[in-house]
Parts: sequence; C-alpha cells; structure tokens
Amino acid sequence: MKVNLPVIQTIEKPVSGEWGIEPSGGQIIKVLRNTNFNNDGSLNLKDVVEREIVSAKISSKKLKYGDILIEKSGGSPNQPVGRVVFFDGTGEDYLFSNFTSALRPKKDIFPKYLFYLLYGNHLFKRTLSYQNKTTGILNLQLERYLKESIIPVPSFEDQQRIATILDHADSIRRKNRQILEKYNELAQSVFYEMFGDPIKNTFNYQIITLKEACYSIKDGPHLSPKYVERGIPFISVNNIIKGFWDFSNLKFISQRDHELFNKKCNPRKGDILYSKGGTTGFAKYIDIDLEFSNWVHLAVLKFDREKINGRFLESMLNSPYCYSQSQLLTRGIANRDLVLGQMAKIKLLSPPIELQKKFSDINENIENQKVYVKQCLQKSEDLFQSLLQRAFRGEL
Repeated sequence: MKVNLPVIQTIEKPVSGEWGIEPSGGQIIKVLRNTNFNNDGSLNLKDVVEREIVSAKISSKKLKYGDILIEKSGGSPNQPVGRVVFFDGTGEDYLFSNFTSALRPKKDIFPKYLFYLLYGNHLFKRTLSYQNKTTGILNLQLERYLKESIIPVPSFEDQQRIATILDHADSIRRKNRQILEKYNELAQSVFYEMFGDPIKNTFNYQIITLKEACYSIKDGPHLSPKYVERGIPFISVNNIIKGFWDFSNLKFISQRDHELFNKKCNPRKGDILYSKGGTTGFAKYIDIDLEFSNWVHLAVLKFDREKINGRFLESMLNSPYCYSQSQLLTRGIANRDLVLGQMAKIKLLSPPIELQKKFSDINENIENQKVYVKQCLQKSEDLFQSLLQRAFRGEL
C-alpha cells in the first residue's frame, strides 16, 4: 500500500555538519563539502579536506552507508541550492561541513529510493520555493522543505524495486558520459601525439600570437539584449557546454536588434567563438549553418584558413597551455573578464598547415562519434528523468 508522507517522517532527525579547525595535533578526519558533490548525485572524493574535530562529534556524526547529504548553502543563478548525494560507504570515516546536513532514512525506508526522490526534487527545481538569498549565498530552508515536501512511500519491497529500476537507468547515462569523456581524452591524445606538448614546444614550432593568427578579433556589443518569443537565436556562454552546442535554453532577439549586434562582429560558420567572460578561456568552432548574434562575453575570431586550420585553432585554444595563459591574463581583474587586447597576446604553436589539416580530418571523425554518443546520452537522460517523474507520481 502506498501512502504520501512529508520527507521529515521518512528520516531520523537531520544531522548538522561540522567544520572544526585547522589540524594542530588533535584528531583528524576528512570532511566532505558541497564542492565534493557531483551533479549526478555521486561524490567526488579526489579533493577532500582534512580538519581537526573532537572525538565525540566524530563518533556521533560520522557518515554511514545510505546516508543522504543535502546542500544547505551554495547553488548559483542557474542551479538551485538543495543538491543531494548518496553516501555508499568507502571504508573510511567521513564527516561533512556545516553547509550541508545528513539525512538518515528510517528503517522502513529504502535509502536509495529516498535518495532518488530527493534528487528528483532538485532536478525538477522543486527546491526553488524553499531557498532564500543572504549576502550573495543561496540558502535552503531545510526544516520547512522537509516538512512540506510530500513524497509517495510504497511498501519496502516496492521501494527496492523502484530504486533498482532507477539504478539501471542511471547506470546507462553514466556509461554514456564515460564514453564521451573517453572521446575527449582521445582528441587530446591525438593533438599531443601530432604536435607534442605546447608548453615544451616538443617539435620546435614557430610561436605566434592570436593577433597574428587572426585578421579580426571582435566581441559582441556591450549592451543588454532584449529577448523576444521568436526571432534570431542569441548565443551566450550558456549555450556551449564542454565543447557542445546546448540549445535547451536558447533565447531570441528581434531582427532589428540582431542587425545592431551582428554589425559589430558578424559570426559565421568556420569562425571560432572564444569565451572572454563568465567561464573564460574556452573556444568553440562554429560548425553549424545558423544565423545568430552573440553577447560581449563571446568574442568572434576570424582567421585566414590557408594559414591556420579552424579545428586545430579550437583545440590549441582549449589546451591547458592556452587556458593557463587566459587565466594569467585575467589575474587581478575583479570580474575575471578578458579584454580583446589581452586575448590577442595569447601565444600559439604554428605547425605546417598540412599537418593541421590532417589533424582536422581525424578530429572531425572523433567529433562525429561524439555527436552520436551525445545523442545516446540525451536519450538515456530523458529515460532516467521520465522514470523519475513516474516514481514521483507513484506509477513505477
């Protein structure tokens, strides 16, 4: 039999986090922060801080298998606070910071089932109405959220069955992500195999600046766009995610405004977009036939295709060698935005154009495979979210 209950009735009393002090001779323990939260609900344990915390608190608050960590403070304008991660046990003891809390399911609640419903609450932005903002930080009104958020609670056996279904769907989307990452690693490996380490300049290529490689480096107008329901696509840094176009949140401007924006930099297929604001230091080759405008945070690079290849230039600019230069150029600047004059100073390798074109052919084959995997990933994401929605409605 299924009942609907507030989350607070499915858990023991929430456990608040601890931060402790810098290690100074007392008992040391690893403390998880929201920076250790992956958006897929897993934990990233590669960079966990160690803090000194009294033994009594470690004993009473250390995490157990099945605990669910929830983010109480953090988030961003594009990501509500309230992310959750599942603690599946690692053989080590962990505490958690005071920006998080631990939710421990009651004995008649299957931990993974509760985790998926809380994960869905955040994914579908149901935590938005429980957040407030103080001093630039988003805070979750945890007590109110737990009391007012209602979830379906079927029998323990059905909870296990539903969690198993969602585990399988989640596993498929994770595997697709891993394949995509492998293709990214392959593209980087090919680049280094053909051109060596740019930092060491292994093959002693000529070094040129971005200004020398491009005959035009321009950004969009320093104006705030006025969006309309239908019109010309308006591309921002949010439409380029990890080297892929993401048009899920595409916005539009009027033809009149497009002519105003486009008059300055006129992006076209074969050019490169380069991020100079927001997340600075990434490049995207324009490989689509789409008339669009762009904002000040994206510069348009136009170059002589007989002297430098677009795919090579994209990979060169996305290499750690060029990325580190972009970060150094913005050091000390409050908003960390690149100005065009700084961007023009970025140094590049200049291998023979024939070798660049050979790389481009290989890279294009990899990109085609990545597009296919991206489509599979989207289908697996859609499947997972559909199953999650059905679980919320008590239909799974």
